Amino acid sequence: MCKSCEDGYIKVRSIVEKYPDTMVIDISRQTGISTSKILAFARNGFFILKEGTIEGME
Repeated sequence: MCKSCEDGYIKVRSIVEKYPDTMVIDISRQTGISTSKILAFARNGFFILKEGTIEGME
């Protein structure tokens, strides 16, 4: 993972850990990371999507 992606992942992860039921669009708004980048994290196994929300992988 490149440094920029890693930084984005850490931002997303910090929100997901505190508020696991947060919708992807809200995470995007809070972090400035595009929904497509967040969804790419999920596609690559870093998070699990649940009906509009996202969960961190252990």
